[in-house]
Amino acid sequence: MIVGKKIKLTPTEWAYLAGIVDGEGFISFVPRGVSKHGMIRMRAPCVGVSSTNKELIDWVKTRAAGTAAKWDHGMTNSKLTYNWRVTHLRAVQLIAGCLPYLVIKRKQAELLLRHQQIRSHARSNGGMVRTKEFWITYSPDVVAELNTIHNAMFDLNARGKAGKSLAKRVLCGTRVEV
Repeated sequence: MIVGKKIKLTPTEWAYLAGIVDGEGFISFVPRGVSKHGMIRMRAPCVGVSSTNKELIDWVKTRAAGTAAKWDHGMTNSKLTYNWRVTHLRAVQLIAGCLPYLVIKRKQAELLLRHQQIRSHARSNGGMVRTKEFWITYSPDVVAELNTIHNAMFDLNARGKAGKSLAKRVLCGTRVEV
C-alpha cells in the first residue's frame, strides 16, 4: 500500500518484494539529463522487474507505484513480457525496505544506497558548486566518487565474472581511481 510518498508494506510483503527483485529484477542507474555536449550529467537510481506473469507485475505496481508496460518480442514462440520499474527516491526507499531480505542483489542495493548517501551528504555539506551555465552540480571529488559507484554497479550487473573485484573494493570503502 502506498501512503503519500512512503511505501507501507508488511514485513512479509517486503520479503516477498525482495525475493521478486532478487529473482526477476534489476537494481541499477538510468541516465538523467544530458548536457549541451551530449554527455550524461547524472544517473538516477532505478529498480525494475520483468516477468511473463502480468499478475506479478500488477502486484508490485499496486504496492510500490512505478510504471508498468508490456513488451511484445515479435516472435511467435515467445510470450509477452511485462516490465515494471521505479526510479529516483522511490527506488531508494524501495531498496532500503528490501535490503534486509535481499540475497543475490544485496551488493547492488548497498551501492545504490551509498550513492544516495553521498548525494544527500554533498547537498547538505557544501559538495555542490554553481557552474557558469547556472547549473548546480557536484564538486569534482563527489562526481569522481559517484562515477566509481556507477562503474561498480555496471560491473556487478555485467554478465559473467568480469568486474566483481571493483565492486567489492567500492563496497569495502577502498578508493578506486576511474
